[in-house]
Amino acid sequence: MKNLFILKQEPDPVIQAIMTESKRDAETIVVDLRENQDYEEIVDHIETCDKVITW
Repeated sequence: MKNLFILKQEPDPVIQAIMTESKRDAETIVVDLRENQDYEEIVDHIETCDKVITW
């Protein structure tokens, strides 16, 4: 399974814990929109991941 987390702001401790737990169970990609605005790359990630979660 492949997970994609898209961050719009600094993750709080609960979100950090969820992402850390996800990394144990699945391949996890984290995209921070404050730093990465390569939308073509983000769309590619969305197409190839099983789960997409935005925060």
